[in-house]
Amino acid sequence: MDKMVVWVVWATASGNFPVMVGAEPSVNILAGATQYAAQQALDWVIEPASIIDTTTDIPNLRDGMPVAPPDVPAGETHVYLHGANLGGGVNALWDVSRQIRTKLLNPGNIDFQGNNFQNGAYETQTGWTTWATYDEYPSDPVAGNDDANTVSEDNNPYDNTFHGKLHTQDLPKIGIRQVDGRVGDTVELRMQFRDFARLQIGGKWFVISDDFLWRLDAKLKKADEVADNMDYDGDGIKNGVFWIDNGSNYGADNDGF
Repeated sequence: MDKMVVWVVWATASGNFPVMVGAEPSVNILAGATQYAAQQALDWVIEPASIIDTTTDIPNLRDGMPVAPPDVPAGETHVYLHGANLGGGVNALWDVSRQIRTKLLNPGNIDFQGNNFQNGAYETQTGWTTWATYDEYPSDPVAGNDDANTVSEDNNPYDNTFHGKLHTQDLPKIGIRQVDGRVGDTVELRMQFRDFARLQIGGKWFVISDDFLWRLDAKLKKADEVADNMDYDGDGIKNGVFWIDNGSNYGADNDGF
């Protein structure tokens, strides 16, 4: 009698946000700009472990070049990277990916997308900036609109580096120029993320995990060291005007959007 074996595959995120004590997101005041930077790292544990045991009879999910994952349709104008080519976000049949949505609160009308954008000051990806409101995730749960390359990923669960796991690391960093805005101006950029694992089977991509949620809320204010009698940049001189932290926060959730 013929026998058919059916595999049920899943990946579970192992990690925290922030990744460790001492690695919390931070606001850094520099001479030319103020930056808000963070780091995220996740392992995705594949179950069952036997599906990557190459000494046994397992499905061949190791060989072959993957087809491109789905792009975000150009019509989804409230989604970051709508209409862009996301094919560079995969290099194997297994993959870790990420979605992003953003909301910009900009009462001072800081010029993030005019002349400043054109000279590259606020360009976070070629032709795009996250200093904007893209307040929806992609409608397709398999589309990773914060995943245009695989630079920070290890999608090979068969090797010894992350055996039985997929691995991803993200180092988001945004900055605002000190020359932009007026003293007293405030700006807030809310960035929310959904990390997930996906697998290509028979030329089609499938989500194989729950979402791992996290967020960054950059809140900044333009301040005068003389008026405040403060040395915000720590240079020992109180004569500058800088963007400073105004209550930035973060969390392992998608709250407060």
